[in-house]
Amino acid sequence: MLQQASNRMKITPACVPIGMNVPRGLLGTIVLVLAVEGFVSRRDLDLTGPVAPYFAFPARACGEAKRSEILCFGDSMVKLGIVPRVLEARLSKSAYNLAIPGATPPATYLMLHRALAAGARPTAILVNFSENNLRFGPQSQIDSLAEFATLRDCADLAWSGGSARYFGSLAIASLVPTVRHRIDVRLNVLGAFAGVSTSRRAEILAIQRNWRINQGAQLFPDGGANTSIAEYWDEKSFYHPGFTCEPWNGICLIKFLKLAAGRGIPVYWLVTPIHPRVQAKRDRLGIDEAYTRFIGKAVARFPHLRVIDGRSAGFDSEMFADAGHLHRRGALAFSAEVAEVLARDLAGPDKGPHWVTLPASRSRAPAVPVEDVAESALALSKNPEGRRR
Repeated sequence: MLQQASNRMKITPACVPIGMNVPRGLLGTIVLVLAVEGFVSRRDLDLTGPVAPYFAFPARACGEAKRSEILCFGDSMVKLGIVPRVLEARLSKSAYNLAIPGATPPATYLMLHRALAAGARPTAILVNFSENNLRFGPQSQIDSLAEFATLRDCADLAWSGGSARYFGSLAIASLVPTVRHRIDVRLNVLGAFAGVSTSRRAEILAIQRNWRINQGAQLFPDGGANTSIAEYWDEKSFYHPGFTCEPWNGICLIKFLKLAAGRGIPVYWLVTPIHPRVQAKRDRLGIDEAYTRFIGKAVARFPHLRVIDGRSAGFDSEMFADAGHLHRRGALAFSAEVAEVLARDLAGPDKGPHWVTLPASRSRAPAVPVEDVAESALALSKNPEGRRR
């Protein structure tokens, strides 16, 4: 009997437990997984698309932002529309742009929290919450948010939305690069088998250089939008009827405003200008009315919140790169108009009105040292060393 029991207990040397009773096969698998994850993490410029850096870079830039007196948050309309150097020239205050293209309120809230935790003490915050991005909750941005979300951030968002499943999904994507980059990695692998390179390293490096040069902003090259184009790539998104704010977005928007209010920081909600043809159609359809009421309710609730409304600024089509984004000259002009409002508000104890509608633009484009993305790409092409990680 004892001999039979002894025989059943025999195991092969390859499975002899080591350390804390971990089989060698399992240990080898763990080492292999860590090696693969480390490789993907180190080769992110080659194995990921251009969306991931949009979320990762601002988080890394919070160290720069902590020395800035004016901080900008929001989505692509602020990223491409507010130039910190223009604000600095007019206000004599340091500024930095931490906006993220496509950001919904959860991403914007987490970015403000990250900046304040890094030591930022801004005297004013500029932000936008675009109508389009208020419609879609953070469920659609798990992979993007995972680029910078900590486990604390994961728990914060999951608690806000009351979803334990969301915490698990976001936490795993945050900890495991191949999970959040799975689509791009898959495309790269398929491209490798087909003998085609899908790396977008040059494009990503040019964009990142543009952010560094412009203190977080990104500038499209000049060259007005062609009014003869039947419909721009992003135009349909401006014609959704019946504005609604997804509940999770509303919670995070309130958390953003409360976080700023708790630090005594005035917040300026920017309603950025859009292509005049698109704005005219929205006016005819009455689409802006519900969105305007939504902003008004936020202003009534938060005394530190002010609105700078650029919808009537009269920017012509030559100031836009597409339906909703200003190009270089348009961004310089809009930034100058915003700086004028801030200059009046920050000059003394008496604040201006809570809702400022910008007058017809004087289309000023201040002479400040900036660089558009085409110039950034050209600069890197002339400097091969700049292409290295």
